[in-house]
Amino acid sequence: MRLLKALTPTICGGGAFGFLGGQKEKGSGQGFAGGVLEWDSKSGWSGHGLFELSSHGVGGGVITNPLDGLVFLPLAEGSFRGIPVEAGALASTSGAVGGYGEAGKGKVGGGVGGYVNISSALACSGG
Repeated sequence: MRLLKALTPTICGGGAFGFLGGQKEKGSGQGFAGGVLEWDSKSGWSGHGLFELSSHGVGGGVITNPLDGLVFLPLAEGSFRGIPVEAGALASTSGAVGGYGEAGKGKVGGGVGGYVNISSALACSGG
């Protein structure tokens, strides 16, 4: 029974981030390359590279240092004072799930977001 309890998924901290970079659209596809500044409740402040591709809404990418896969799904899109805005959900291969909001015009885009880390109770406690 202890093993089952140790393997139970649990929230293990979380964090917030901001990102800024260059973007380009071609047809129904879009690419982004930039940086992300992150604060995590377990590891503190860090900076990473962020590279994304998307088409018809859904997208994926990588965060560097360390390498981490990312998938995102826009849930709302609109315009604020003529600037396209978007909000959606995200998940990473390291177990983070959360949401983001972004704005972009022309060749520049950026935004903010937050997440929780999902892990086993054993991994979260460091045991």
